Amino acid sequence: MTLQTLVVCEAGADKLSQIEALVAANADLSLAGSATINQTVQKIRETNPSLVWIDLTPAPEQGIKLLGGLKEQFPDVYCLVSNENLDAALVKTSMQMGAVDFLDAQTWNDQLPDVVNRIKTRAMAQQEAREKLEADRAKMREMLEQQKAEKEKEKALASIDSGPATDVRSMKRMVTDSKEIESRAVTNLAMIVIVLLIIAGAAFFLMKGH
Repeated sequence: MTLQTLVVCEAGADKLSQIEALVAANADLSLAGSATINQTVQKIRETNPSLVWIDLTPAPEQGIKLLGGLKEQFPDVYCLVSNENLDAALVKTSMQMGAVDFLDAQTWNDQLPDVVNRIKTRAMAQQEAREKLEADRAKMREMLEQQKAEKEKEKALASIDSGPATDVRSMKRMVTDSKEIESRAVTNLAMIVIVLLIIAGAAFFLMKGH
C-alpha cells in the first residue's frame, strides 16, 4: 500500500524540494503534488491524497489553522506536520488538531520511516474495516432481497391456492344464472303459447258464429 502524499509548503523552493526528496526516497510514499496553503483544498479534491504533509514554516499559525480545517473537511486524510525546529507548544497544538505526527527538520530523516509505518498500519486497518463493513452491508442487502423474494413467492402460492375455490364459486354462479335464465325462458314461452291458444279459440268461435 503506497500513501499518495500532497506537500503543503510556503517556505520556498529549497524547502519544498527537500521535503519532496524525502517523500520520493520512501518506498511507502508517492508524491501526489505540492500546494500553497490557499491551494490545498482544491489540490486535495484534484489528487485525492492519503497523506497531507504540512510544513509550518514560516507561519505556524496559518499551517495550524489549515490543519484544523482539513480534519473537518477531509476526516479520512492523514495530516503530517513539520517545522524547522521542535517546538513543544506547536507539537501539542498540532496533535490536538488531529495531526498524526510532528517532524522537525533536524531529525526527520531518521523519524520519517517509523512515522510512515505507523500511518500505513492505521490506513490498512481502516481500509480493512471499511471493506468488512461494505461486505456486511452487501450480505444484509442480499438477505433482505431473499426475504423479499420469499414473501413474494408465498404471496404467489397463496394466490394460486385460492384460485380453484374462486373458479368453483364462479362456475356455480354461472350454472345458477343459466338455470334462472332457462326457467324464465320456459315461463315466457308457456305464456306465449297460452295467449296464442286464447286468440285461436276466440277466432274459432267468431268464425263459427258467422
